[in-house]
Amino acid sequence: MHVAPRLLIAFALFFVAVAPARADLVELNWAHAHRGAQLARAAGGTELAHELRIWRVPSYAVTDLRRAGVVRVSEPDRLFQTLAAAQLQATDPLVPLQWWRAAIGSDQVESPGAGKPVTVVDSGVDLTHPEFATRPNTTALNAQTTTEVDEDHGTEVSSVIDFRGANNDLPVIATRLADRRAADAPLERATELKSVLEECIARLKPNTDDEFGTSEEWRYYNALYFYYVRGIRPYSVRTNRADLDPVCRRALSWFADQVPQRTLHNGQTTAARIIARELRSGIGESVH
Repeated sequence: MHVAPRLLIAFALFFVAVAPARADLVELNWAHAHRGAQLARAAGGTELAHELRIWRVPSYAVTDLRRAGVVRVSEPDRLFQTLAAAQLQATDPLVPLQWWRAAIGSDQVESPGAGKPVTVVDSGVDLTHPEFATRPNTTALNAQTTTEVDEDHGTEVSSVIDFRGANNDLPVIATRLADRRAADAPLERATELKSVLEECIARLKPNTDDEFGTSEEWRYYNALYFYYVRGIRPYSVRTNRADLDPVCRRALSWFADQVPQRTLHNGQTTAARIIARELRSGIGESVH
C-alpha cells in the first residue's frame, strides 16, 4: 500500500471530514491514474490528495468512471457534524512532550469526548499509549504494528485527528481567500492552508538554482520537502526507487547513506517550529 507524505495525508483526512454531501470520495485505480484524473476532472471532480489519487466526484458521475475502469474504490461523501469542543487547557500528562500540538495550534484544546465515530487508516496505533489506553470505545479493526520505520505516525496523527481549528485563526487564509474571491468555506480554507504550508517549505530552500544540496543550509528544506511533499521514505524497505525522479533518487540515496534517522527527525521538528512561528507572525501573508 502506498504510504503518503505525512503533511499531505493529514490534508486528505481533513478534506474527508469537511467536504459537503452529494458527492463520492473516489480513489483512482493506480494503473490508470492519469486517465482517471482526466475523466474525474471532466466530470467536475476535485482532486483532494494527489499522492493518494483521491478525488471528490459528483455522485452521478461515479458509475461512468467505474465503467471506464478507473475507480479502485469509492464511498459516499458525508457531512461530518461535530459537537462544540470546550476550550479547556489540555489535561493529557504527555502534552509537554508533544511539540506538534503547538505547531498546529491545538495545545490549548482538550480532545472532545464521545460523539462521532472516527476510523483511522494509517500505520498502526499503539493502544497502550496513554493517549488511548483509557479512552473508551477505542477498537482495533485489525492487528496493529508499531515497531517498523514510520509506524509511530498512526499514533501521532490519531492523537490530534479531531482538532479542527488549525487554520481558523490564521489571517493569511482569510486574506488569500478574499484576494481570489473564494468562499470562506472549510474546503477552500483547507486548500489554501495546504498552499501556504507548501510555500513556507519552499522558503526554506537556499537561494540557488540547484534542486538539491547537502550542505548545512539545506538541512531544514530537505527534511520537510523531500520527506513530506515528495514523499520519499529513505529508511523503508518498501520504497520504490523506480517511481522517483532523478532529484528524488539523489536525495533518497543521501538520506539513506549519510543521515541517521534521528537526525532527520530532529531537523523536521525544528523546521516545523520555524514554519509555525512564521505563520503566527504573519510572514506568509505577503506570499501569493
